[in-house]
Amino acid sequence: MKRQTYIITNIILAVLFISNNILSYDKIDYMRAVKRDRNLNGANLKGVDLIGADLYYADLRKADLREAILYSANLRGADLRGADLTRADLYKADLYKTKFSGAKLLEANLCKAILYNSNLKDVNFAGANFNGTDLYNADLRGANLSNTDFSEAILIGADLTGADLTNADFYKANLIGAKLSNTKLNKANFSNANLTVAKLSGVDLTGAKISNSDSSNANLSNSDLSRADLVNSRFNNAKLIKSALIGADLNNAILIGVNLSNTNLTNAILTNTNLLTANLYKSNMSEANLQGANLKNANLRMVDFTGANLNKVDLQGADLTGATLIGANLDDADLAGADLRRAKISAELKNKINQHQVINYDSISWEDVYIEKEKSK
Repeated sequence: MKRQTYIITNIILAVLFISNNILSYDKIDYMRAVKRDRNLNGANLKGVDLIGADLYYADLRKADLREAILYSANLRGADLRGADLTRADLYKADLYKTKFSGAKLLEANLCKAILYNSNLKDVNFAGANFNGTDLYNADLRGANLSNTDFSEAILIGADLTGADLTNADFYKANLIGAKLSNTKLNKANFSNANLTVAKLSGVDLTGAKISNSDSSNANLSNSDLSRADLVNSRFNNAKLIKSALIGADLNNAILIGVNLSNTNLTNAILTNTNLLTANLYKSNMSEANLQGANLKNANLRMVDFTGANLNKVDLQGADLTGATLIGANLDDADLAGADLRRAKISAELKNKINQHQVINYDSISWEDVYIEKEKSK
């Protein structure tokens, strides 16, 4: 019995010794290959520890790098085309000018990695972590970036045209001048992000979180922001022409000089919103809540305010030519210098105005104003 135990123990030790030697040999062999001709084409590096490895311009085409540890590795100019880096750890890795065409980086950790000016077109990054990563001027066109973390990432000038960014997190990300046209952005989080001068035309931002963000001078025309959270956001001089903001929450937002012409804002919340000099020509604001909003000198020609709440709204100098105000609440609104020619209002509203329930109503000329007749009971 003792002899059998002795033999089994020695066999186990021998297996462990051989295994350790094989693993050590493999790693040494890989590093020798890199030093010799930098060729690791098709190599099996699954789970291998390559922390701080110098893989500068290495040939890693179609290599299996799943769950490989490449912490702070130097992969500048490396060829990773067709490689599988699923769940690989590339934290702080230098990936400048690395080739990624056809590569898989699902759930990879790219936190604080260097990827500026990189070509990442059509790469699958679903579920990847880009927290704090430098993606300045990177090409991410058509990439799968769903469920990715871009919080505090640098994406200045990056091109994400046509990318899938469903449920992506851009919290505090810098997207100045980024191109996001025709991308899928539903349920994306842009809270506290910088989107100034960004191109977001034709995007789906349904239900997106964009609160406390800055989208000044951005282009969001023909986009869908229905039910989006835009609280405390800034859209100064932005373009949202022919967009949909149905049920969107713009409470306390700043939209000075914004172009919202032909936009659907039905049931939107715009309480205490600053729309000074905004252009809302032919927009639909029926049933919208604008209590306390600033619409001073705004272009409100042909706007539909049916059933809207305009309580305490500043409409000084606003152009309401041809606007529909039937059923709207204008209690304590300031209409000094407002132009209501050809506007449509109810007889009830006219009575309220004449009964001093509207501030500075004296400047209103009732000529050419369409008064809806009271319905017979």
